[in-house]
Amino acid sequence: MFQRLTTPARLAVGYAESAARTVLPAGPVEGRARPEIEPVHLLLGLLRDDEGNAVRVLTDHGISYLDVLHNLITRRATRARGPVSQGTHSRGPDFSEADEVALRALGIDLAEVLARAEATYGPDAFATPPRTDRGPRPSKPRLSRSSKAVVSSAVTAARTVRSGSISSEHLLLGLLRVDDPEVHESLLALGVEPDTLLAATVRTIGEAA
Repeated sequence: MFQRLTTPARLAVGYAESAARTVLPAGPVEGRARPEIEPVHLLLGLLRDDEGNAVRVLTDHGISYLDVLHNLITRRATRARGPVSQGTHSRGPDFSEADEVALRALGIDLAEVLARAEATYGPDAFATPPRTDRGPRPSKPRLSRSSKAVVSSAVTAARTVRSGSISSEHLLLGLLRVDDPEVHESLLALGVEPDTLLAATVRTIGEAA
Protein backbone atom coordinates (compact mmCIF):
# COMPACT_ATOMS: atom_id res chain seq x y z
CA MET A 1 0.00 0.00 0.00
CA PHE A 2 2.75 2.46 0.92
CA GLN A 3 4.22 2.27 -2.58
CA ARG A 4 0.98 3.90 -3.78
CA LEU A 5 1.58 7.01 -1.66
CA THR A 6 2.46 10.17 -3.55
CA THR A 7 5.71 11.88 -2.60
CA PRO A 8 3.97 14.45 -0.33
CA ALA A 9 1.94 11.69 1.36
CA ARG A 10 5.06 9.59 1.87
CA LEU A 11 6.87 12.57 3.35
CA ALA A 12 3.94 13.26 5.67
CA VAL A 13 4.03 9.68 7.01
CA GLY A 14 7.78 9.97 7.50
CA TYR A 15 7.35 13.23 9.39
CA ALA A 16 4.62 11.60 11.49
CA GLU A 17 7.01 8.82 12.44
CA SER A 18 9.58 11.42 13.43
CA ALA A 19 6.98 13.22 15.54
CA ALA A 20 6.06 9.99 17.32
CA ARG A 21 9.71 9.29 18.06
CA THR A 22 11.11 12.74 18.85
CA VAL A 23 8.93 15.84 18.60
CA LEU A 24 5.88 14.54 20.46
CA PRO A 25 6.98 11.16 21.87
CA ALA A 26 4.39 8.43 22.05
CA GLY A 27 4.84 6.22 25.09
CA PRO A 28 4.70 2.43 25.23
CA VAL A 29 1.29 0.86 24.73
CA GLU A 30 -0.01 -1.93 26.97
CA GLY A 31 3.41 -2.59 28.40
CA ARG A 32 5.13 -2.81 25.01
CA ALA A 33 8.31 -0.80 24.53
CA ARG A 34 7.46 0.07 20.94
CA PRO A 35 5.72 3.47 20.53
CA GLU A 36 2.97 4.04 18.01
CA ILE A 37 2.17 6.66 15.40
CA GLU A 38 -1.13 8.17 16.49
CA PRO A 39 -3.51 10.20 14.29
CA VAL A 40 -2.25 13.41 15.88
CA HIS A 41 1.26 12.56 14.65
CA LEU A 42 -0.20 12.20 11.15
CA LEU A 43 -1.70 15.68 11.53
CA LEU A 44 1.73 17.06 12.43
CA GLY A 45 3.24 15.15 9.52
CA LEU A 46 0.77 16.66 7.06
CA LEU A 47 1.58 20.12 8.39
CA ARG A 48 5.32 19.53 7.99
CA ASP A 49 4.93 18.67 4.30
CA ASP A 50 5.00 21.86 2.26
CA GLU A 51 4.21 20.31 -1.12
CA GLY A 52 0.89 18.50 -0.75
CA ASN A 53 -2.64 19.80 -1.07
CA ALA A 54 -3.41 18.79 2.51
CA VAL A 55 -1.13 21.41 4.03
CA ARG A 56 -2.75 24.05 1.81
CA VAL A 57 -6.20 23.09 3.12
CA LEU A 58 -4.94 23.19 6.70
CA THR A 59 -3.12 26.51 6.43
CA ASP A 60 -6.06 28.08 4.56
CA HIS A 61 -8.03 27.42 7.76
CA GLY A 62 -5.38 29.03 9.95
CA ILE A 63 -3.84 25.78 11.20
CA SER A 64 -0.07 25.85 11.60
CA TYR A 65 2.45 23.24 12.72
CA LEU A 66 3.69 25.37 15.60
CA ASP A 67 0.21 26.14 16.91
CA VAL A 68 -0.82 22.46 16.85
CA LEU A 69 2.44 21.41 18.50
CA HIS A 70 2.07 24.07 21.21
CA ASN A 71 -1.50 23.01 21.90
CA LEU A 72 -0.64 19.30 22.06
CA ILE A 73 2.42 19.69 24.27
CA THR A 74 0.49 21.89 26.66
CA ARG A 75 -2.52 19.60 26.96
CA ARG A 76 -0.47 16.43 27.29
CA ALA A 77 1.83 17.93 29.90
CA THR A 78 -1.10 19.39 31.84
CA ARG A 79 -2.82 15.99 31.93
CA ALA A 80 0.34 14.15 32.93
CA ARG A 81 1.78 16.51 35.53
CA GLY A 82 1.89 15.42 39.15
CA PRO A 83 1.86 17.43 42.38
CA VAL A 84 4.20 20.40 42.22
CA SER A 85 6.23 21.41 45.26
CA GLN A 86 6.25 25.06 46.21
CA GLY A 87 9.15 26.87 44.63
CA THR A 88 9.66 24.22 41.95
CA HIS A 89 10.19 25.61 38.49
CA SER A 90 9.13 23.76 35.37
CA ARG A 91 11.86 22.40 33.13
CA GLY A 92 9.52 21.47 30.31
CA PRO A 93 8.46 18.06 29.03
CA ASP A 94 10.97 15.27 28.46
CA PHE A 95 12.95 16.72 25.57
CA SER A 96 16.64 15.98 25.18
CA GLU A 97 19.22 18.40 23.83
CA ALA A 98 19.21 16.40 20.59
CA ASP A 99 15.45 16.88 20.32
CA GLU A 100 15.86 20.64 20.75
CA VAL A 101 18.54 20.72 18.03
CA ALA A 102 16.28 18.72 15.70
CA LEU A 103 13.40 21.14 16.28
CA ARG A 104 15.67 24.12 15.70
CA ALA A 105 16.69 22.64 12.34
CA LEU A 106 12.99 22.70 11.42
CA GLY A 107 12.73 26.36 12.35
CA ILE A 108 10.95 25.61 15.65
CA ASP A 109 12.19 27.30 18.80
CA LEU A 110 11.38 24.85 21.60
CA ALA A 111 11.99 27.51 24.23
CA GLU A 112 9.41 29.72 22.53
CA VAL A 113 6.83 26.90 22.50
CA LEU A 114 7.38 26.18 26.18
CA ALA A 115 7.36 29.88 27.09
CA ARG A 116 4.04 30.38 25.30
CA ALA A 117 2.55 27.44 27.19
CA GLU A 118 3.83 28.68 30.56
CA ALA A 119 2.58 32.20 29.82
CA THR A 120 -0.87 30.73 29.22
CA TYR A 121 -1.02 28.07 31.93
CA GLY A 122 1.47 29.26 34.53
CA PRO A 123 5.12 28.51 35.37
CA ASP A 124 4.34 24.95 36.46
CA ALA A 125 2.49 23.96 33.30
CA PHE A 126 5.08 21.34 32.48
CA ALA A 127 6.02 20.13 35.94
CA THR A 128 5.98 16.32 35.84
CA PRO A 129 7.04 13.55 38.21
CA PRO A 130 10.64 12.37 37.76
CA ARG A 131 11.17 9.59 35.26
CA THR A 132 11.77 6.13 36.65
CA ASP A 133 12.08 4.26 33.36
CA ARG A 134 15.69 4.29 32.25
CA GLY A 135 15.44 1.30 29.95
CA PRO A 136 16.46 1.11 26.28
CA ARG A 137 15.03 3.55 23.77
CA PRO A 138 11.82 2.40 22.05
CA SER A 139 12.15 0.82 18.63
CA LYS A 140 10.82 2.33 15.41
CA PRO A 141 7.22 3.53 15.82
CA ARG A 142 4.43 1.69 14.04
CA LEU A 143 0.92 2.77 13.11
CA SER A 144 -1.58 2.59 15.94
CA ARG A 145 -4.97 0.98 15.38
CA SER A 146 -6.53 4.42 14.88
CA SER A 147 -3.85 5.45 12.39
CA LYS A 148 -4.38 2.22 10.45
CA ALA A 149 -8.04 3.22 10.25
CA VAL A 150 -6.93 6.61 8.89
CA VAL A 151 -4.86 4.94 6.16
CA SER A 152 -7.68 2.52 5.35
CA SER A 153 -10.09 5.44 4.98
CA ALA A 154 -7.56 7.23 2.75
CA VAL A 155 -7.34 4.16 0.50
CA THR A 156 -11.13 4.09 0.24
CA ALA A 157 -11.20 7.80 -0.63
CA ALA A 158 -8.64 7.26 -3.39
CA ARG A 159 -10.63 4.36 -4.81
CA THR A 160 -13.82 6.42 -4.75
CA VAL A 161 -12.34 8.96 -7.15
CA ARG A 162 -10.55 6.21 -9.09
CA SER A 163 -7.13 7.51 -8.20
CA GLY A 164 -4.20 5.17 -8.69
CA SER A 165 -2.29 6.86 -5.90
CA ILE A 166 -2.95 7.95 -2.32
CA SER A 167 -2.29 11.66 -1.85
CA SER A 168 -1.84 13.84 1.21
CA GLU A 169 -5.42 15.10 0.88
CA HIS A 170 -6.66 11.51 0.96
CA LEU A 171 -4.74 11.06 4.22
CA LEU A 172 -6.27 14.26 5.59
CA LEU A 173 -9.75 13.07 4.63
CA GLY A 174 -9.08 9.74 6.36
CA LEU A 175 -7.82 11.59 9.42
CA LEU A 176 -10.96 13.68 9.66
CA ARG A 177 -13.31 10.77 9.03
CA VAL A 178 -11.78 8.68 11.80
CA ASP A 179 -12.55 11.57 14.19
CA ASP A 180 -9.74 10.92 16.67
CA PRO A 181 -10.48 12.71 20.00
CA GLU A 182 -7.05 14.34 20.26
CA VAL A 183 -7.14 15.61 16.68
CA HIS A 184 -10.72 16.81 17.21
CA GLU A 185 -9.74 18.71 20.37
CA SER A 186 -6.72 20.25 18.66
CA LEU A 187 -8.80 21.60 15.79
CA LEU A 188 -11.48 23.00 18.09
CA ALA A 189 -8.79 24.62 20.28
CA LEU A 190 -7.59 26.48 17.18
CA GLY A 191 -11.12 27.61 16.35
CA VAL A 192 -11.61 25.21 13.44
CA GLU A 193 -14.72 23.07 13.06
CA PRO A 194 -13.70 19.54 11.92
CA ASP A 195 -16.78 19.31 9.66
CA THR A 196 -15.80 22.54 7.91
CA LEU A 197 -12.31 21.21 7.32
CA LEU A 198 -13.75 17.92 6.11
CA ALA A 199 -15.91 19.68 3.52
CA ALA A 200 -12.92 21.71 2.29
CA THR A 201 -10.86 18.54 1.95
CA VAL A 202 -13.60 16.84 -0.06
CA ARG A 203 -13.72 19.85 -2.40
CA THR A 204 -9.94 19.76 -2.85
CA ILE A 205 -10.02 16.07 -3.72
CA GLY A 206 -12.80 16.73 -6.22
CA GLU A 207 -10.81 19.52 -7.87
CA ALA A 208 -7.73 17.32 -8.14
CA ALA A 209 -9.61 14.33 -9.58
